[in-house]
Amino acid sequence: MAKDPRVGPLEYASSSLAEQEVLVRLNIATKQAHICSCSAARGRRLTKLYGPPAQVYYNREGEVTTAFWTVPMKLIGFRRPRKPGSGNPKALERARLARKQARLHRKAIKISRVREPILVEA
Repeated sequence: MAKDPRVGPLEYASSSLAEQEVLVRLNIATKQAHICSCSAARGRRLTKLYGPPAQVYYNREGEVTTAFWTVPMKLIGFRRPRKPGSGNPKALERARLARKQARLHRKAIKISRVREPILVEA
């Protein structure tokens, strides 16, 4: 009783962190990337990015154990996105100046005298 992956979100089988992996095989000849995911979180992210998987393997309970995608190689990137302003020296300098200005405007609160407590008798 296999479920159609195009109908709704996939129900992944529970697995330990050691078993959760994502494999990417780049085929230079066909310019395709073949992605295999055993992780539920990564599988949901890949479904969001590339659509439903091309092939899905299920266990006996009908839960997904592995999902496969085939996508164009140019859509795959392995680097983390750069921090905003890191490639633009002027923007980086403006950000540093703004942080410095924010620190200058802070003033310490001075307490000139301490009041003694007022006792009220009933």
